[in-house]
Amino acid sequence: MEKHNFLNLLFLLLFAVTLSACNQNERDLKKFISRINAEEYNSASSYIYPEDLTQLYFFIHEVKPLCPMAFIELKEMELQNKNDKNNRQIKILLQWKNPNDALKNYFRNIGRPLAQDGCFSDIISVKETVGGDKLTFNWGIPNVENQKLRIVGIKKEQEEINNIGIFADPSTKATKVASLEKGEKCVFEQNEAMSNWLYCYYVDPQGEIATGYINNKQVDTLSNTFFHLNIFESMGLLLAIVIAVIILFPIWWARAFFIKAKTAVWGLILVLGCLYVLYMCIEKILFELFIINLPY
Repeated sequence: MEKHNFLNLLFLLLFAVTLSACNQNERDLKKFISRINAEEYNSASSYIYPEDLTQLYFFIHEVKPLCPMAFIELKEMELQNKNDKNNRQIKILLQWKNPNDALKNYFRNIGRPLAQDGCFSDIISVKETVGGDKLTFNWGIPNVENQKLRIVGIKKEQEEINNIGIFADPSTKATKVASLEKGEKCVFEQNEAMSNWLYCYYVDPQGEIATGYINNKQVDTLSNTFFHLNIFESMGLLLAIVIAVIILFPIWWARAFFIKAKTAVWGLILVLGCLYVLYMCIEKILFELFIINLPY
């Protein structure tokens, strides 16, 4: 009987995995939106084309804080040119819930004005990479070459400096338009013609994309690997299923530890550790199969 139940469970899992592989690009879009709404930005970045990650970083750190209560609903989507791997696109209709004036103003500035009900349409391209299909992201800085965008922060060795100025022109005598605080990051456009100044982008409280210049000597250019996936975020669905099944055996076996007083503490630690790993695997499985987002 137990063998029969195990085979049924295995069959259901394999069926769910096969089903989830269908319409993978549309499912990736749904997963991305779900992760963004849950503010799980590292996980969300795994669905985005690598060249667009700086734009995603800009949106998350410059735009999302303007309207923290806003979230996205996917109303409609249609995969176009599905048989042409070089030109696949997803035509979508999205709706922002609880948008404020700053968020509305920002999307109007990037050429995607929100309707009265918060809806706007967009087209997302699907690109092939070594790591599988990825979605393009175009809600960041408009009319720039993404490969030229970089991120900077105040140099760590400058402990006495809490902020540096962002100026209207490449000169310390120019008008100071904003500040970069210690611990914050700023997106700039790489320009070999300017060696001492960086042309940076930020968003003001009204949702306007503003620009300015930062002295290059006071900042460090950071690595573009600014989204870091933990072991559970980076593992695949099948691996999560295998680990979840395997981890059940130590939990069952560890019950014997509680019988002996001397080993009760170690048994408790083992069980709690296994339960944590099991929970994270279950979260991964439920999200990948059914886009059910459990809290971390």
